[in-house]
Amino acid sequence: MNRVPARAIAAALLVVLGCFATGALAQDKKAIVQERRAAMKAQGEAMGGVKRYVDGEADQNAAARSAGELVRLTRADPGRFPPGTSTLDLPGETGAKPLIWGEWGKFLAAANTMIDQAVKLELAVKSGDKAAASEQLMRTGETGCIFCHRLYRQRVGLPL
Repeated sequence: MNRVPARAIAAALLVVLGCFATGALAQDKKAIVQERRAAMKAQGEAMGGVKRYVDGEADQNAAARSAGELVRLTRADPGRFPPGTSTLDLPGETGAKPLIWGEWGKFLAAANTMIDQAVKLELAVKSGDKAAASEQLMRTGETGCIFCHRLYRQRVGLPL
């Protein structure tokens, strides 16, 4: 009776487990991208909640909740960009340019700017001064959202 050496069995087991781990890792990355997209969409909805307030379509309390949600969401943004979740890693599934990880310090600075602007927006809304809230809403969009998206995001399906 021929016996298979224990090393051969261990090597085969490692190969099989490695295949499962690679597949699971790809699924994890896809889940991360889906969560990131949902969070970005929620940020847009929060900005919309403040916009409705400055347009006279919502009350201050609703806008303050929206602004507070924006702050909460933006504070978690840097953690939503782990390595391996760029357009090169998941083509057609994410718009996160590889430049994010190549300029990680600059990306974090942009994320911190967004957080700062969101906090200022929340304070402006809570002050009850609609003109200040309107001004800060525009500043948040320009120096937070748009600035980062111009540098670090591409539309899914478009070339780099």
